Amino acid sequence: KLLEDLLVDCEREIWISGYRLILTRNIASHLANAVKRGAFVKILISPPWKEGFKSVYGEHEKVLDNYFIVFQAIARASHDVESSCEVRFTSKPIFNDTYKVDGHLITGPYMHNRDEEYNRITANDFFTYNLTKKSRLYRLVENEYETVWEEAEETLVWSEFIKIADDFIHKDLREREKIELMRNACAPINQHDSIAKVEKKLNVKVNRTKEKDESVREKVGSL
Repeated sequence: KLLEDLLVDCEREIWISGYRLILTRNIASHLANAVKRGAFVKILISPPWKEGFKSVYGEHEKVLDNYFIVFQAIARASHDVESSCEVRFTSKPIFNDTYKVDGHLITGPYMHNRDEEYNRITANDFFTYNLTKKSRLYRLVENEYETVWEEAEETLVWSEFIKIADDFIHKDLREREKIELMRNACAPINQHDSIAKVEKKLNVKVNRTKEKDESVREKVGSL
């Protein structure tokens, strides 16, 4: 409810981090509305094909449906999804499910820390601890997100995601097959590679035309 309330007025930026995106799936429509208002979304995920996820959840969690629903909602809401959302995948464990909505930071359960204003924070404050002031703890959580973001190894290439969407929706796929589809829509990235450089390497923006862009938008709209 707290996130939903904050997203109603969001028009600048949204940060998301997590493993399974269960909560994010539930607020996908609110994310889409924020994107329509011009908000830029950053999604940082520790996915099931990387060791960080496996160390926490093992190898039998089914999460790819959540990923697809969130990505699909954002893609449908944007006329140019590449300028509206960036998704990165990390092998590092994510100790806090963190959401940033404009100036607000909502953090998760795995934090035992102290703050001058709020005193001790424990797991009981899961998704109710709203960091709205530039306190030491606010900076700590913000910097942690930015550090893992900068060190992430892979990025989602949106044009590749569009290509695999039909198979995901219309075929009866096992979770392992869905994982492979998603991995096929990713490209490696490092500190010296921008999204544009990665896409250029994959030749996904070369020879783009207005007609091709309209075709992509129509395909996304039918999902």
